[in-house]
Amino acid sequence: MLPPDYRAPHAYGNLAALGGYNYPPVLMTDLDREEYDAQFSELIGQLRQKRTVLVGHNVFLDLVYFYSCFFGPLPERVENFQHIFGYLFPMVFDTKYLADKINDNSSSYNSSLEDLDRELSELPLPIIELAAGHEKYASDSPMHEAGFDSFLTAKVLIRLATQIGAEFREDEEDEDLYVTASEDGGVPLDGGAPSQARATTPLPPAHTMMPPGESSFWRQYGNKLRVNGTVEEVCNIW
Repeated sequence: MLPPDYRAPHAYGNLAALGGYNYPPVLMTDLDREEYDAQFSELIGQLRQKRTVLVGHNVFLDLVYFYSCFFGPLPERVENFQHIFGYLFPMVFDTKYLADKINDNSSSYNSSLEDLDRELSELPLPIIELAAGHEKYASDSPMHEAGFDSFLTAKVLIRLATQIGAEFREDEEDEDLYVTASEDGGVPLDGGAPSQARATTPLPPAHTMMPPGESSFWRQYGNKLRVNGTVEEVCNIW
């Protein structure tokens, strides 16, 4: 068990400390810079406290690159990387792994994020709506734009989790089950939830809603990263 104050080697983790010539990409006065650094430091503290859930598609190499850029040199052994990354981010979802599972690990299906979204969007449920004032991606599809790719990844996760998670629902309670995010964006994945965020509506038919935070689905399919071209094929985050 790592100590509470553990930091990975050279884990400065503070983007505000980067040189002003590359980030932020605007000129600032010393006062503006000081205020900006304070706000960014507060944001980083909130992310660490919430132990942010990470979601990506075919995300293993992205996480390796992310770690080496913001936390320090990669550990010599993959087991150390699995353990340290699992401490820093205790819940990671790879939609490529989920897609492989629903397609029985077939090598013939189209597994790109764009193809998966196109196929899954043909399903009538679950219904995914954009918040008022944020409808840009309802009609515009700028592939490889960071915000749009994030939006596609979220949609794919919701729909894959809904399909795969349906098999778990037969063994779960019919009430006090579905949990929505709290106002500050925290999603309980350890069984706990703000009381005001719980819904007591009856269990809907299969394939209509993501599994709740306390479902065994997340424990079974979370923290597994697809790694093609290896004997193991999967990297487990501990």
